[in-house]
Amino acid sequence: MPKEISENRRSDVITHLLLGKSYAEIFTITGVSSSSVRNIVKELEVSFGKNDINLLLTFTKLLKKEQLTPVQALRGIRIHSILQSLNCSEEYVAEFLDKIVSACKSQNLSPDNLAKYSVMLFELSKSSDIPLDKLENHYSSLIQKNKEIQNSITLFEKKQKESKEKLDDAISHESTTIQLLGDYSTTKKRLGEFSIEIGDLDYQ
Repeated sequence: MPKEISENRRSDVITHLLLGKSYAEIFTITGVSSSSVRNIVKELEVSFGKNDINLLLTFTKLLKKEQLTPVQALRGIRIHSILQSLNCSEEYVAEFLDKIVSACKSQNLSPDNLAKYSVMLFELSKSSDIPLDKLENHYSSLIQKNKEIQNSITLFEKKQKESKEKLDDAISHESTTIQLLGDYSTTKKRLGEFSIEIGDLDYQ
């Protein structure tokens, strides 16, 4: 008479069945013989229906072949359902994520910062009353205008510097002229003391 299998070992067998393990693999892991595993499967077929159990076990073997766990499969189903509700194809999402991830890596941008900056961008678009797809051109235009203003300031400062240099030269020249006139006046006065006119001096 076959030895009765405890509930714990029976649960282990069912768990391994749902992981797509073969009868031989289950025997190696649990020590439960293939015939006992087969009996457990028959009990499940009686309780839940033969077709459903066969379909479930076939599905688990496919998951094992693809190296997926049931949890991963359920997540995949959930993600697929979400994509369908958003009317997004897998190709679109894959391309979208590839571009986003590549851009984030190139900018050393974390997911949190990406979310934060995205919110800021949307708020900026809303507050400035500029459509999101027009923001790039708008701010490119502002950057260009800023460059033009900076160039104008640089040119103005250059002209201002040149004007100051010319003014300094003019002031220096005027100062020299005033000094020469002063010297001339002093010389003329001194010569007058000796009754000598400047016009009488011989410059030859």
